Amino acid sequence: LYGNSEYSSEMISDDGSRIVFQVPAGGASGALYMREAGTRTLQLNASEKSSPESPQDAQIWWVTPDGARVFFTTSEGLVDGDDGGSDLYRYDRLAPEGSRLTRMSANQAGDSCSAQGVVGASSDGDSVYFLCTGQLVPGEAFALTGLFLWREGALAYIGRFNDSNLAAINTLHTP
Repeated sequence: LYGNSEYSSEMISDDGSRIVFQVPAGGASGALYMREAGTRTLQLNASEKSSPESPQDAQIWWVTPDGARVFFTTSEGLVDGDDGGSDLYRYDRLAPEGSRLTRMSANQAGDSCSAQGVVGASSDGDSVYFLCTGQLVPGEAFALTGLFLWREGALAYIGRFNDSNLAAINTLHTP
């Protein structure tokens, strides 16, 4: 959806009060922003890590219809415990400041995979299907490109793609 374009009509909330936009990659660290009611601008990929890393490009993948939650990937570690590999994050504008980022491409043990993109998400942002290289669910086989479901903090392994190119094509779907 957004992973292959800098702008899309879905980046505007249904009521028009919020717009999510991205500084083109390589410029100002590919930063992601949300403009609210034409009066306030928030950086969505601002680090919440106690020792911030050097800024890295970020890529928008999905925005909920109300604009409250935004899914994006970055190789910058934005929260404590992040190893700095390519991770999927959810920004939640309704959460308290300093706790708005959730790292979705890691399990409770801290194991992570290399996030490849979002296939789809629920309208409230409580569930997201995403692609990752690696395995987040104990007991499942390593997945060159695996499809995972993150739902309200719990991870499930859905399956794998035998062809990583096919998985990449599926991330281009527009809801």
